Amino acid sequence: MLDKSIPIISVMLEQHHPDVYPHFPIPDGYTLSTYRDGFDLAWAKLVYATGMASSVEQALEVFAHEFGSEPEKIRTNCLFLLDAQGIPVATATLWHGTHMGDERPRVHWVTVDPAHQGKGLCKAVLTAVFDLFWSQGGGDYLYLTTQTWSYKAINIYQHFGFEPYLGPRPVNWKQSNYETDNAIAWRIINEKLTAYREA
Repeated sequence: MLDKSIPIISVMLEQHHPDVYPHFPIPDGYTLSTYRDGFDLAWAKLVYATGMASSVEQALEVFAHEFGSEPEKIRTNCLFLLDAQGIPVATATLWHGTHMGDERPRVHWVTVDPAHQGKGLCKAVLTAVFDLFWSQGGGDYLYLTTQTWSYKAINIYQHFGFEPYLGPRPVNWKQSNYETDNAIAWRIINEKLTAYREA
């Protein structure tokens, strides 16, 4: 769940050795699926349920903006975990981004239905994304963007070898005071993670 009690500041994490990652199985009662027709609505419902959009309609607009220009790629690279009834309850996408100036692979929009959190679905769908990355040729770099509110997810990302990006301001980054904001963000995240891991 998002922790909206703290300031929201976007951050980036990067993985320089994506051949090294943990392998978590899909929990019993769930199955892995690629994108199917109509799953844009399921995706939007997941994003809305986790508080990352103000409405399902807004989330549908995000989906169209992020993925609509590459309908064939979304069919292979947008992954879902389905519950026993075949309903999507978690998703993550292997996509691309230009935050480093050139196009690089990224892990994008990792989302788990709040009713199914705490069951290992995030770790399982991330494993599936890494597996997909290597099935498509792999490489020596992956990155993702997230925010302070998602420090519990960042805890999982760090298990997958992602580290804080502390370099120059990424291309098209929204915060104008990037260096200051990034330092503040990681101080907040590290403080929260310390308390979370000790709880």
